Amino acid sequence: MARQGHGKIRGTMRVALLALVLFTRVTLQSENGVVAGRLLSADGTALAGARVAAVPAEAGRGETTDVLAAISQTDASGAYRLENLSPGRYYIRAGLVDFPTYYPGATTLSEARVITVAQGSVQSGVDFVLLRGAGARLSGRVILDPRQQPSSQLRRVSLARGAPFVAEVPTDENGAFEFLRVAPGSYSVVIRGAAAVIGIQVGDRDVTGIELKVPLLFEVTARMVVEHNGPLPKSPVGVFFVGTVTGPRGSQAQFPSDAPIKMLFREDSFRPMPNDIPQGYSVTSIMRGSLDLMKEPLQIPSDNTSEIVVTISAQP
Repeated sequence: MARQGHGKIRGTMRVALLALVLFTRVTLQSENGVVAGRLLSADGTALAGARVAAVPAEAGRGETTDVLAAISQTDASGAYRLENLSPGRYYIRAGLVDFPTYYPGATTLSEARVITVAQGSVQSGVDFVLLRGAGARLSGRVILDPRQQPSSQLRRVSLARGAPFVAEVPTDENGAFEFLRVAPGSYSVVIRGAAAVIGIQVGDRDVTGIELKVPLLFEVTARMVVEHNGPLPKSPVGVFFVGTVTGPRGSQAQFPSDAPIKMLFREDSFRPMPNDIPQGYSVTSIMRGSLDLMKEPLQIPSDNTSEIVVTISAQP
């Protein structure tokens, strides 16, 4: 009986504790405020699917800030709702991170208006027009050689801004692709190791009709091994295959682990050139079957269907 009594007491205490936590959470949320409104395009129509954020005024004294107190996305009518804002002063901004528009319609913080959120308040009607576009749409099509064998690598299109890749999308069954909400700037559309269209200038208008023409490519499997089952390096191993004709447009192998990778080659003969070897390691051999690629060139295409094996060793 005593044990049953203690069990009931513990159960009652758990229920009471849970009720206290829920009450505290609800109370804290009710003390916070809400900012709501609509976002419109320059022609006065509703802007759907755009990002709207609240930025603490103290954190946003500079022209840009990464501090966001709340974030929302506009619905089909352009409406947004920023919830659970602690009492304080906020800038409301919308659009691209690098090219924002601030309420009530400004492109700089010095011209923006601060919204003051009181405890439990709902600030509605915070409507404004997006002065800087929410980003352009880039679209086009990948055009393959009619003789091309299927390859998953040719179904992924990347968007680059300078050296870094900023986005990647798949193509549909017809090779069509599109990137949404692209900020103004200069870009390249790339299928890695295969083809690229460079110098695409993006402004406020959509860019369409991009044709990414891919020459006939041949897929080869490659992998990396460590001699004597030694430890794998902590950074990737890189080997560039320099073409006799294609030269700088050869094929780069990047091995993040000992898992097999797929490489794409144009028709040519290639010589391997280790170009990214982690400290403490060295390349001892690069073979394709019995063919020593450090002595003989890799011929593409070839009847040799063996995988390329890059062997490295850990230096003592």
